[in-house]
Amino acid sequence: PTSPAKNVPKPVMPALAKEKSEAGQKAFIKYWLETYNYAFDSGDVGPLRAASASDCDYCSKAVKGVDVLRKQNATWRVGGGVTAALGQASFHTASDGLIRVRVRVTDAPVRFYTSEGTSTQYKAAGLGESTRDFWIERKANSWSIVEVY
Repeated sequence: PTSPAKNVPKPVMPALAKEKSEAGQKAFIKYWLETYNYAFDSGDVGPLRAASASDCDYCSKAVKGVDVLRKQNATWRVGGGVTAALGQASFHTASDGLIRVRVRVTDAPVRFYTSEGTSTQYKAAGLGESTRDFWIERKANSWSIVEVY
């Protein structure tokens, strides 16, 4: 590839992702992961920021990572992306009202490129499967990611 992907479809939050239910929480996490992948694929971090709490450390690092990758290092990815097996998610409500949704995620294989070819700074990767905890909160009739571990 000689340039980043163009016309990457911008994620659209489904109505279900706004519902105050476990199904709504799952749909929101799926949407958030779409905004995460979209940010790395397009360089546009707006949807990711909008779906994340302003004090989410993981989210802030992702936004910074997109900036460093795309703008500072003029590098883009091909492949990759994080998906979640939400069918087997587990839920826990903490005493402060935050909800932990534990899910299995898959980090797909990815390669990195610059206008000169394969990136020498970033190596091909693919972390495989792992378990992640998505901490979410409900404010103003919508969900937001508070932290990811």
